[in-house]
Amino acid sequence: MPNLDETEPCYLISIEASDQNGLFDCYRDYLVFMSLIQDAVRSKQVKVYGFCWLKNQSLMLLQPENKTLGKSLLALLKRYHFWILQRGPTTTEFKLQIAKLTESSTVLDCLRFLHQRAVNEKVVDDAMDYHWHSHHVYSGFWSVNWLSTNYILDKFAGNRLVAMNRFRQYMLHSHRLNFDQILEIDDCSADYIASASKEKISTAETSVAEVNSNYHQSLMDRTQVWISRAETHHVIRIKVYEKSCLRLVEGSIL
Repeated sequence: MPNLDETEPCYLISIEASDQNGLFDCYRDYLVFMSLIQDAVRSKQVKVYGFCWLKNQSLMLLQPENKTLGKSLLALLKRYHFWILQRGPTTTEFKLQIAKLTESSTVLDCLRFLHQRAVNEKVVDDAMDYHWHSHHVYSGFWSVNWLSTNYILDKFAGNRLVAMNRFRQYMLHSHRLNFDQILEIDDCSADYIASASKEKISTAETSVAEVNSNYHQSLMDRTQVWISRAETHHVIRIKVYEKSCLRLVEGSIL
């Protein structure tokens, strides 16, 4: 298959949280995370082509619509942290990995990897039995308005029914590449997070998570983000300070 347009590469994003309850602890966690992704799509930050959200990990196949991938991801983590605050801890550490995909065959195989993830992790026996991944949308059982499916289905056929049938057949085969290994070896998060960490994250719009959690603007202003580089990923540490402690904190607030 032909290479993708280099000006618009796709990315496999992996997000994990150090919280003992995992990234997602209950049904509402998934819904809030979905709302934040929908916000990013609506504001034309990214296009999402596929996803698989397990208890301890969010995997997404996306394409940024602007040059601020790192900033968009940091804003997502910061806002989702506000929701996690309801569990009790004031600090959350996220493990972030980014892999750049430039060939159409790799992108398609990556989507197959996402749709087979729940089965391979022994969460379910059949992909159709798992709720939180994009397999159902591509199979025509669900409709999710923030998920872009044309980009993938157009690679199978111009006719939608034919494309979806060929897609289902394609999903029956095992993915060729080891994307866990690709994330470990080819992680390029440093290329996007380093520059984004120097910019102030916009707080003009209130996110769904903030509204649902009854948080307000001062919470954003009292939030510190630390970014450190590990051997195969970035660690994003987010903490909300009490007002009395904020003046003692050194460093800039994102």
